[in-house]
Amino acid sequence: MLGISVVYALDEPSTAMLAVGNQFYNGTLQMEEFVYDIDNGLVVSATAQAPVQSGYLFNPFADLAMDEDSNLHRAVIGAYFTNLTMHALGPGEYGGVNCYKGEYYENTRIFCPYVVNTDEDETNIDIMNKGNSAAQVSVIYYNEGGVAVGAWIAPAELQPGETIRPDVASELPQTTASAVISATEPLVASVEIFGDNQSMVYAGVSVMDSYLYVPKLNDGQDDGWESTTWVQNAEEEAQDVLMEFFSPSGNFVQSETVQIAPGGVFGFETPVGASCAYIRGQDDVAAVVVSAGDSSYYAYKTRGVSWLPLIPLVMKNADGWNTSITIQNPASGDCEVYWKYLDQGGNQVGNNSSSVVIAPDGAYTFSLEDDPTLSSNQSFLGAVKIFAYHAQNPANYKSAASSIYVPVVATHEKGGKKAAVSVGPYMGDKASKDFNEPLTWGYVYGFPVVYQYAYDVEENEEENPLPDLSFGDNLFCFVDSLKN
Repeated sequence: MLGISVVYALDEPSTAMLAVGNQFYNGTLQMEEFVYDIDNGLVVSATAQAPVQSGYLFNPFADLAMDEDSNLHRAVIGAYFTNLTMHALGPGEYGGVNCYKGEYYENTRIFCPYVVNTDEDETNIDIMNKGNSAAQVSVIYYNEGGVAVGAWIAPAELQPGETIRPDVASELPQTTASAVISATEPLVASVEIFGDNQSMVYAGVSVMDSYLYVPKLNDGQDDGWESTTWVQNAEEEAQDVLMEFFSPSGNFVQSETVQIAPGGVFGFETPVGASCAYIRGQDDVAAVVVSAGDSSYYAYKTRGVSWLPLIPLVMKNADGWNTSITIQNPASGDCEVYWKYLDQGGNQVGNNSSSVVIAPDGAYTFSLEDDPTLSSNQSFLGAVKIFAYHAQNPANYKSAASSIYVPVVATHEKGGKKAAVSVGPYMGDKASKDFNEPLTWGYVYGFPVVYQYAYDVEENEEENPLPDLSFGDNLFCFVDSLKN
């Protein structure tokens, strides 16, 4: 399986990279990259190969002029494989770090559990039409009690591949709320919360479940960071939602049950001593974790579990970036994990890590900066593959028969600011398609908002025709300006 991350340094102006991780064991990944400027002119194109179990770095913005009118972009990555993971990491428009997952799912309703409009913080919602026909798009905002407090209807149909940004500040009263986006074609959306020199992004929730995993929480005791888990009711009737909190060693801390109205949302605060949790609804819910520090915040969308996940981008002292990985054990018995690092050529860096046992319902975090596995490396930028097994079955230890699925969160930090992304299940409703078939918008992964650098700029309102997607290749990247 393939993982792709879009990375933006926080230096001003920043430089973007594509970190591509090839998780397949049986084939080299052929890739082709296309980058378009604000006028849809081809700026960068490149082909590359990613060996099995490796990562590869593109640099799509290297030759793109640092034009203030082209700061705000959207990106899509098309591939003939649909069970892929793609992450975006970069600067927010007003400072801070944004990190979220590019989505593939073909859903016409998107849930946004955390939307704010206050004196301190505002929200941008960027909506991309990922269908193959023009779409009618609307947004309804709900307060915490599920009462509609605002609405927006797109002034014109959104064309395939186009992105639009509602004016949340004028449509939503000053409050903390949730939102539901609806359309006549499949959508992807991103939600950006921003304030004074800080920002965070999470992907709008298009695939819901009644059972969600929360691998990483902050209780405010160690470093001042505190987490709130915002859970939205994604059904048409009120439902009870249970959240159970556990310590790193798997000890039960406390639970809380609340009734949430349709469309409504509730913020579960993290009790002292808790570092991970489970969310159990009577029916489908959507959730996002928001963690706030003294001068920054970050968010990640809760997801399911991953089997032997390969995280395509991790860093140790890489231009000031450092990454930590949190693994949660959802099994009823001990989980034994180890990991190995891979460079862009697929070569293992150092030895396998020592094994760590995670108790049931517990979680374990390791930082690349402090990992003895990388003690001989002053810096590292590459991928990490995680292996998780049932520790109580030594006869099958480290065999496919005893491996288990685990929830994972990757947290990137630079200069005191953090960004996190959940490494969710490799899901897609289509396994693959014939390489001879032309690509369509229905086969792309969407990143509705991409900032080239962290400047507050005036957005370009000029509309331009979108390029033809019929490349016939197995991967492409397209970057274009945002429509208002």
